[in-house]
Amino acid sequence: MFRKLLALSIFITAPGIALAQGGGWQGGPGGDGSFAAAPACAGCTAPALQFSCRSSDKQVRLTVGLPLSGGGEGQKVDLIFSIDGLVDVRRGYRYRDPAAGLLGATDITIDDGLIAALKLGKTATVTLDEQTIQVPLAGSAEAFKAMRAACGAAPVPEREQ
Repeated sequence: MFRKLLALSIFITAPGIALAQGGGWQGGPGGDGSFAAAPACAGCTAPALQFSCRSSDKQVRLTVGLPLSGGGEGQKVDLIFSIDGLVDVRRGYRYRDPAAGLLGATDITIDDGLIAALKLGKTATVTLDEQTIQVPLAGSAEAFKAMRAACGAAPVPEREQ
């Protein structure tokens, strides 16, 4: 009887676990090249984190979906990432998105260590102009894998078990 109840509870809760692990991240081909994006966040005017890769040069524009109220397009801004407690500060710029308004952005390469950290981490805390958001990273590795493939970059070798 206990085994049947245990099996039934696993069957009932397993789909909820799978949905939570997906995290809402998406990746693949997009309008301006390939992309990987975190789900929207409270107060954001765009996805919390959006990575857009241009196939021609494998450069990636990272935008943070928090709207900026001050400054003009192109002005410098610091993007502070804390991934599971490890901090990475990037010098970025204010970028005007036609749909989302003025956002913080920075340019990185497709093989940047920040992407590797986001793929392996559990939670990212992003601070931009004294605004902070938390982004769950479950599902990000598959989104970045799809972005790399759509961008024409070689896949990252799998680690040997």
